Amino acid sequence: MIVTVEGKEYTIREPKPETLRKYGLSITEWKEILCRQNYRCAICKGIPSTGKFVIDHQHVRNYKKLSPEKRKSYVRGELCWRCNYYFAGKGMCYEWAVNLSVYFREYEKRLKTQ
Repeated sequence: MIVTVEGKEYTIREPKPETLRKYGLSITEWKEILCRQNYRCAICKGIPSTGKFVIDHQHVRNYKKLSPEKRKSYVRGELCWRCNYYFAGKGMCYEWAVNLSVYFREYEKRLKTQ
């Protein structure tokens, strides 16, 4: 699919049908999520050079056994591979993200006072 972001055209690769099934999404729902994010990674705001986004979801127990509708409710958004691997994966949750933000803010303050 070709999208235009800030006057520039990008080719975005649609996920395979089996990937959509895994997350309980239709292609229309996948496109709606990406559109809401302005066709950018939800974290870094970049557009992957490969044109491939990763469907990010909350990791919950017995995810594979959930109905497609239930699995869909755990989809958080679309990310580039890097942000999915380094930031959103590994069980990241809101509390940890806030703690990470405070950690970096405190470091920045210390740098300014040196």
